[in-house]
Amino acid sequence: MASSNQQLPNDLLHLICVELAETLDFSTLYRCALASICGGGSETAAVEGSFSEGESIVQRWSILWRSIILSTQDKTLYPYAQYLRVLDLRDLYNLLDDDKFRGKTLNYFFSGDLKYLHMMLDTPVSKRGPRRPRLNVQSIVLSIADSITKQAIKLEELTEPVAIGVDLLSNGLKQWSPRLHHLQVIQLSDGKALADYALQDLLISSCPVLHRVEIYRWMNDDRADPSLARFFSKLPTNTLTEFQNESECGIGPLACEALCTHSKSLTSLHLAVGHVGIPGLGKLKHLTSLQSLALTDLNPPHPLETTQADVFTDLVTWFQSLPDLRDLHLSGFVSAPSLLAPALTSHLTLHKLQINGSDTSSSLYPAREAQPFHLALRHQTSLRSLFLAADAEGTYGDDALLITDSLCALTQLTSLNLTKLSEYFTDAHVTRLCDNLPLLEELVVDGYDVGDKTLGKLHQLGNLKQVTFSGSTGFTYRAFKGLVGRLGEGNWGLSVDVVNPRWEGRMSEREVEGVRGMLGKVGGGLVYVPIDPALAYQPSDSDSD
Repeated sequence: MASSNQQLPNDLLHLICVELAETLDFSTLYRCALASICGGGSETAAVEGSFSEGESIVQRWSILWRSIILSTQDKTLYPYAQYLRVLDLRDLYNLLDDDKFRGKTLNYFFSGDLKYLHMMLDTPVSKRGPRRPRLNVQSIVLSIADSITKQAIKLEELTEPVAIGVDLLSNGLKQWSPRLHHLQVIQLSDGKALADYALQDLLISSCPVLHRVEIYRWMNDDRADPSLARFFSKLPTNTLTEFQNESECGIGPLACEALCTHSKSLTSLHLAVGHVGIPGLGKLKHLTSLQSLALTDLNPPHPLETTQADVFTDLVTWFQSLPDLRDLHLSGFVSAPSLLAPALTSHLTLHKLQINGSDTSSSLYPAREAQPFHLALRHQTSLRSLFLAADAEGTYGDDALLITDSLCALTQLTSLNLTKLSEYFTDAHVTRLCDNLPLLEELVVDGYDVGDKTLGKLHQLGNLKQVTFSGSTGFTYRAFKGLVGRLGEGNWGLSVDVVNPRWEGRMSEREVEGVRGMLGKVGGGLVYVPIDPALAYQPSDSDSD
């Protein structure tokens, strides 16, 4: 019988090495390392294990992508590219741009049949001499994507890398769109690709099942609003189910109105708008099939009651006409309480509600003026997750009591984050939450002089996994010991973060380590960060003038 010198495909060799490492068969791995000329270091990485964990992860990451690329050339055991449903060019870009993608890993990736991909940027010579050569990552990713899209005939999702100066899809989609008949989801780093109307038409005609569009940004371009409006209108009516933009995209009244051509199909809308977009929000009132809605004011504050009365009225009406809405997030809207209070007492049945802003009070709603909203909250008994960030100035006494009363009615809550809103909460308020919200798994409060009484109640939360105290606290070692001793099985992995314990009366380092040890025995941990008031404020030169 004639002997065969046929070489194993690289992807199969890598899988064998991983399996040998998992079974601790280091003898065989060593022989593979001696005999192999094409493993790309798979055997060595498997032997070394944790000695270079970061490099090992990047190496395995690169081998997976190399196998996919080689499969487009019929150089692998299986035609991986044909199986792809998601082409994540962000992941590929991040690999090639990773600091650990170098040396043997880089050389192996671009060896043999992939040598043609080793493209470098022309780096100018500085006064200090030649600069370090850099990969032309954008050109490499474009070339790889072109090869894969020829083979991945059932591709359903395409993502563009999010990086400054990177623009892949403006050019790539002109070639790839006719191949993407099954594309359902597209994620654009820069929306300017849609300013090309010919590309819009090609994408729409070539991708008949496209229903989800995400855009990261579209900066300083007057074409954005009319171009997006045209794109939404050109899509077949009621086919768009999800739209999302992360930052400024120039969305205005035209795009908002055009979104309503999908009023029966659109179930998820995450919209970030600036000054130009605020007047268009009222035009969204026809979108009544939404299940998830997130609105972000990128340029707060906009007190809509006084500056955009018509928009305010339309939004109040809209929020009351969303019977299927379960997830609602308003960020940077100082008018959020006034907008939502009527809806919370009507047909709205939320599972998740988040109202927040940046760290500045200008983007947070004034809690002192939001009593009707806080009263209305108690009607949302279906809530599982609640995040309220507000300017708490003046919310002590009756205001804090009103807020606590409403929260205690939300007995299905598993996650409660009261960042900033709870600045004036005391032990009395937090212990009431512990008494009435038995399903909590995550709790975040600020608090004012919260102490051992609160720790003594936490064991009642039988599913608690994470608790954070951001305000002034005075916990003792004894109280922590009592808490840990009363934890149940549902508290396994409990993590306690104490961000601002009082400096006077703080636990000693030995006590802190003792608490960490006790929590460690139940799979948990402790973050304890006392700040010396003498170091918290450093006077500047101007203070001494």
